[in-house]
Amino acid sequence: MSGVKVSLVSTLLQEGQGIAEFLESIRLQTRRPDEVILTDGGSTDGTVDIIHGYKTELPLQLIVLPGCNRSQGRNAAIKRATGDVIAVTDAGCRLAPAWLEKITAPIERGASVVAGYYEADARSLRERAVAAATIPLVREVKPDVFLPSSRSLAFRKEAWEKVGGYPEDLGHNEDTAFSRELRGTGGAFVFQPDAVVYWRPRRSLGSLFVQFYRYAVGDGECGFWFPHYAKAYLVGTVFVALAAVGAVQWEAWLVLGALALLYCMRYAVRSRRRGAGYIASVFSVPAMITVDIAHLFGYTFGRLRDTYNRVRDIFARGQ
Repeated sequence: MSGVKVSLVSTLLQEGQGIAEFLESIRLQTRRPDEVILTDGGSTDGTVDIIHGYKTELPLQLIVLPGCNRSQGRNAAIKRATGDVIAVTDAGCRLAPAWLEKITAPIERGASVVAGYYEADARSLRERAVAAATIPLVREVKPDVFLPSSRSLAFRKEAWEKVGGYPEDLGHNEDTAFSRELRGTGGAFVFQPDAVVYWRPRRSLGSLFVQFYRYAVGDGECGFWFPHYAKAYLVGTVFVALAAVGAVQWEAWLVLGALALLYCMRYAVRSRRRGAGYIASVFSVPAMITVDIAHLFGYTFGRLRDTYNRVRDIFARGQ
């Protein structure tokens, strides 16, 4: 990227098992970053030692901020960055060889923000099932409304300054809030599907539930409403209503069973269209059910917590 300095930043915590693969993927980039700034949240598993071992291979800087969240870590790294362009990713990922070249090219042509993409680095049947349930294909993305994850994102540093950086009071959905703010700056916002980052999906339904529950709690607290929450509430309401009617009228259970079958078939077919095998497509159904339940309970809790905080603040001001 001629004449423009690019700073790659990332946060990490306890990444000892995958940090070498991540750093190696940076080293092999077709467009090498001018500097790499990593913020560690207090790793104790050897992560920091591995990073120090790569300082002869990459222009690395390490910031250690024990207990920091992702927003605090990213902001700290970006403040130190000297580049005009900031490329952000996650240390638990693996970058495609041309990722940095692809994600910064539109900025050279005048864009302010570039949303890259991500694909599953699935290494087991469970991971393939979770990926099919939760990761849309590029053709399913609507570029005009897409809110990118910070595992694949680049922007001019001035855009970050304009929105006040990543929101440090948010612990789980900071990507969504930050991307919404970037879209509101009025600068050119480009979707670059060829800028690909690979990441490992969750390996169990329990960890999948926690992941999407936390996202939903954060969105609920911020009042962000997306179609997947409407779907979760609609499905939940219909199933509860039919189950209640079934207590006095057994025919309702037939309707409930038919709807449940349609629900399962829909997501199994969608997973097949996304390239999953037959067995992975079947296993993607419980993964999707888990995500819907997480959305339902997480968003509800987030809205309740937001309401509680507002009422508490009103009483506090009145004292």
